[in-house]
Amino acid sequence: MESEAGIPEGAAVSGRLDPATGKPLPRGVTYRGPKQYMTRKVVDGRRVQRTFSTAPQARKWLTETAARAELGQFTDTRPLDRMTVGHCGTL
Repeated sequence: MESEAGIPEGAAVSGRLDPATGKPLPRGVTYRGPKQYMTRKVVDGRRVQRTFSTAPQARKWLTETAARAELGQFTDTRPLDRMTVGHCGTL
């Protein structure tokens, strides 16, 4: 069941409104600007941060990351995200 604001009952919200939709932002999600929603999670003593284009995407990542951390299955892919895959050698 959903409340008048369209938020599922029992969902954790931050009390801040999303300027794009007028709905409350999920707890742990911060609005940074147009199509920029940042979320952070502390995993194994390290802060992991990601930015998404929508608040629901950010909330989904936060929920999945929390579950993986709880099960000990979280792998930080940031070092891989920074690598450039390219051509080695000459043609």
